[in-house]
Amino acid sequence: MRLSKVWTAVAALALGGCVDSDKEASFEAGVGGTVTGLSGEVTLILNGSESLRVSTNGSFNFATRLPAETSYVVTIGSQPANQVCAVLGGTGTMPYASINSVVVSCAGRSHAVGGNISALVGSVTLGNGSDIYTTSTDGPFSFATPVTEGAAYAVSVQTHPDIQTCSVSNGAGTMGTSAVENVAVVCSTNTFVIGGTVSGLAGDVVLQNNSGDPITISGNGAFEFPAAVAQGSPYAVMVQTQPATQTCSVSQGAGTVGSGDVSNVVVVCSTNYFNLGGTVSGLNGTVVLQNNGGDNLAITSSGAFTFPSPVAQGSNYSVTVLTQPATQTCTVSNDSGMMDMSDVANVGVSCADNATTLSVTARAVIPVDGTASLTVTNTGASYSAQNIAINLPAGWTDVSVVSSTCGPSLPPLAACTLTLGSPVPYVAQGGIEITGDNVSSSATTAIAFSIDGYLVFSVDSPTSASVIDGANMGSWSWSGTTLLVSGTDPIDGAGNTASIAAQLGNLAPAADACDTSTAGGASVGTWYLPAVCQLTDVGGLANCPAGVPSIHTNLVRLGFRSEMANFSYWSSTQYGPDHAWSVLMSADPTELLTAKFTATGVRCARSIDY
Repeated sequence: MRLSKVWTAVAALALGGCVDSDKEASFEAGVGGTVTGLSGEVTLILNGSESLRVSTNGSFNFATRLPAETSYVVTIGSQPANQVCAVLGGTGTMPYASINSVVVSCAGRSHAVGGNISALVGSVTLGNGSDIYTTSTDGPFSFATPVTEGAAYAVSVQTHPDIQTCSVSNGAGTMGTSAVENVAVVCSTNTFVIGGTVSGLAGDVVLQNNSGDPITISGNGAFEFPAAVAQGSPYAVMVQTQPATQTCSVSQGAGTVGSGDVSNVVVVCSTNYFNLGGTVSGLNGTVVLQNNGGDNLAITSSGAFTFPSPVAQGSNYSVTVLTQPATQTCTVSNDSGMMDMSDVANVGVSCADNATTLSVTARAVIPVDGTASLTVTNTGASYSAQNIAINLPAGWTDVSVVSSTCGPSLPPLAACTLTLGSPVPYVAQGGIEITGDNVSSSATTAIAFSIDGYLVFSVDSPTSASVIDGANMGSWSWSGTTLLVSGTDPIDGAGNTASIAAQLGNLAPAADACDTSTAGGASVGTWYLPAVCQLTDVGGLANCPAGVPSIHTNLVRLGFRSEMANFSYWSSTQYGPDHAWSVLMSADPTELLTAKFTATGVRCARSIDY
């Protein structure tokens, strides 16, 4: 029993050894593995003959069984629509077992995204999703991470260059089956508008920026230059052409362009004003000028003048005389025009006296404690006489102008009256001037004084004066006798007359006529025949001393008692027993030695109190 079992075992071993050898010769096994990441369908090929279509992730197995120790190659027959599958561990020699280690890994198909950068100044950073690309040069570029086919891509600028703006075209889409190479990134320098505001403008102003880009502005408000300026570049706004009658100034007009428009340039325009003036010559007094009917300017002396208010450029001016000087007429030359671009200083004002002439009553007699009037006439036909006055002799302190109708101005050819008065007499004087501010030559008059109607030829004391009778006493001989009368003085007519009357009485008719006269209610012996030097002037044949009041000097020469002119009158002064002095009252009186019996005129004088 035990022996059979042993032989059975040996037989089995022998038989088994023969089976294994055959089995090795005919062993076949399958090839398979695992698919991962598949989206779609992939076709796998085994040794170029069997194809296996796989559409799900997980294990796969080819149907074909391969003998041991033969080669196997697993390849991709066709890729999924939007993926690429790769085979790992797909080649080898078949062992005496199945192959389950082939790995087919599938992933989406991807391509690079890129393009070209142009005109870059500085550094730009681009982004595609989380993929960042930074460059400082122009030319081609490509992101590091490709994009799966069918996936979206979107290229954008993450960071612009400092003074540029970069724009992207063809930068977004869906990844196709090939790389994207047409993304265009174009960079350009940032530019900004330069502008501001204009105020006060009247007319047209031309502005320029950086010596160019002119712009004409015709109204107030905002303005902008047509050409923008690159960021980081300078700008300088200036006035190229001023308005016709204004000056415009620019503030905040220069700087460097930043990251935005410049809108704070300020242009302020104001009208140009210039002074108006000239020169006054020949002025005597005050002249008032005005410009354009106003802006009055009073001028009191010759020389340069300027109106207080300047005149706007382009405006008209017209200088006229508002008020003439009292005694002058001023004329204006270069008086009008249009104010240009500078001061006007050539207006000429020439002043000249308004010369006129006067006439006046030839003579007047002022009664003591009474008045006398002088008629003054402006004989000029063109100008009024200004401020007519009388220049009284310095010693006539008690004489006054009682009234005047001459006023400050006497029109041409008009007349007025000066009324004079005095409480005391003075010796008559001629050549007394009637003046005016604009009288070319003074008119003159003579003034005498009278007491009780008799003309004064001598003021003897503060209370008495000597007067001459207004009437002739006729023609008389000096005496009918050749007797020599004692005590006949050349200067004392009163004393002479008293002596003659005492010695000869009516035998001396000339002296008697005066001595016995009661004219004016006087008593006998009041009137007297004047002495020779009381009739004539200083010197002469009678050798009259100075200082003796004379009827000729103080009255007749001045035109008073004109009826006496060119007539001879006896004096009370004798010259020997046969002759006495008489005086011919000519312009230049002549003392005559006249025979006493000759009939000659008699004019009496007396002393009178006042």
